[in-house]
Amino acid sequence: MTEMVPCRLNNKWDLTLPDHRPPQWVDGWEVERLDAMHSVIRPGDTVIDVGAEEGDMSALCAQWAGPDGNMVLVEPNPKVWPNIRAIWDHNDDLAPVLKWFVGFAARSTLLDPPKNDVNEFWNGLAGHAAWPNCAFGPLIDDHGFRQLYLEADATPTIRLDGLIVGPVDVITMDVEGSEMEVLAGARAILSTWKPVVFVSIHPQFMVDQFDTHPLALYDYMWHELGYKSEHLATDHEVHVVFWHPEARLYQP
Repeated sequence: MTEMVPCRLNNKWDLTLPDHRPPQWVDGWEVERLDAMHSVIRPGDTVIDVGAEEGDMSALCAQWAGPDGNMVLVEPNPKVWPNIRAIWDHNDDLAPVLKWFVGFAARSTLLDPPKNDVNEFWNGLAGHAAWPNCAFGPLIDDHGFRQLYLEADATPTIRLDGLIVGPVDVITMDVEGSEMEVLAGARAILSTWKPVVFVSIHPQFMVDQFDTHPLALYDYMWHELGYKSEHLATDHEVHVVFWHPEARLYQP
């Protein structure tokens, strides 16, 4: 049975997480990426996490943004949402979940949510003010994953531009090959608010799944939107930060 346990992530930040998560986090997980995110996210920020999975990285961002900040979580797998909710319930001083989306973010929208109540977008959400119905259930460690290139037709999909209206300070994403799809659907956010963007790039997945070369992503961010970039690290994937010189400067 999965339980919640306290742990110190990367020997720096304290969170209470499902007991199957600490082994990979405590010994050092995406160290350069998380250090860079910590240096950028400020109290009061609005942060979008695309591909939130169990929400542990989302909770770190929420911790840094503080109770005056806002988190927007995008995660297409309903099975993992009880874990996300448990993390929020067991950790104090996290930024509230301003909006969440049980579906994919991509360049195409299959269904648009109501403009003033994104919660009703997912079937059966009515009755819970803060969490979708799928967030109420037992914690599990074998929750599996959903991928856009396989399951877009069977899972709700929305552009980030259609999910949130208003200032966005930081976007972080780990979407297993759908990087270009997500950022192409956030053009208005990127152009208007110029958030700092942390991306885990999966080059082979991008080519295999969408026939998109990673250079197309850089071309889009650099030449179309005027962003600069910094390579943070390469371990199991390529971690990159994009920032716009007219907005919040990232200091490499």
